[in-house]
Amino acid sequence: MLGWFNAFLLFVLLSFPIAIEVNKRWLKGKNKNYNQFLKKGRKMHPYVGGLLILSGLIHGYLKLGRFDFHTGSLLLLVLALNGFLGLLYKRSKKRSLAKVHRYMGVLIVLLFLLHYLRPWYFI
Repeated sequence: MLGWFNAFLLFVLLSFPIAIEVNKRWLKGKNKNYNQFLKKGRKMHPYVGGLLILSGLIHGYLKLGRFDFHTGSLLLLVLALNGFLGLLYKRSKKRSLAKVHRYMGVLIVLLFLLHYLRPWYFI
């Protein structure tokens, strides 16, 4: 059950940058309700990411009874690194960090699919 909760949190995290792109490309930033939604999403985004990492650690420990390296732990490591990059971007406002943060989102999706389909791929 916790795994599905984590998948939902990941979906929420990944839907935020998609919502931003929709606002830029099609709505042109003119929909006030959508802009309010994005403002709330921007505030929630780092907390949802932190909750996902914490929940992922608990999920892995409950499933395995220990901390072991497999696709889920790799996914958690990349999520934590991406969160750190997002924090660095927020503090420094360097656009290059924002780009890396977004591209790592694609890597996270691929790692999630690997974890879901082949959790013990490395063993």
